[in-house]
Amino acid sequence: MYIPKMTPQNRFSYSSRVWRYHMCETSTAWPHTEAEYSRVWLSMAEHGRVWLSMAEYGRVWLSMAEYGRAWPSMAEYGWVWQSMAGYGRGIAGYCRVLQGIAGYCWVLRGIAEYCRVLWGIAQGIAEYCAVLHRVLQSIAHGIAGYCRVLQGIAGYCG
Repeated sequence: MYIPKMTPQNRFSYSSRVWRYHMCETSTAWPHTEAEYSRVWLSMAEHGRVWLSMAEYGRVWLSMAEYGRAWPSMAEYGWVWQSMAGYGRGIAGYCRVLQGIAGYCWVLRGIAEYCRVLWGIAQGIAEYCAVLHRVLQSIAHGIAGYCRVLQGIAGYCG
C-alpha cells in the first residue's frame, strides 16, 4: 500500500492524499488534475450541505414529534379541566341542597312567626282570663257580702 510522505510542499492533507491515491487506483474514470480534484471536493462539500439540510429536516421532524408528545400532556390537562368542571358541578349540587335547606329555614321561620302570634294570642287570653278572674272574684266577693247581709237579716227573722 502506498503511503505518501508528509512534506510542507503537500497541498492536501495526508487523508485526502490517501483517499485520492486509493480512488485513482480503483477507478480509471477518476479525474487526475488538481482542478478536477477541487471540483470533486466542492461537489462533496455540496453533498455535505445536502446532508446537513436533511439533518435539519430531521430535527424539524423531531421537533414535530416532540410537539406530538406534548398533545397527550395537553389532553391530560383537558382531563384536569374536566375534573375541575365535575368538582364545580358537585359544588353546584351542594349549593342547590343548601338552597333547599334555606327554603326549609324560611318555612321554619314562618312556623316560628306563627307560634309567636299564637303565643301572643295565648298571653292575651291569659290576661283576659286574669281580668275575668278578678272580675268574677269581685262579683263573688260582692255576692258573698250580699249573702252575709241576707244571713244577718235572716238571723233577726228567726
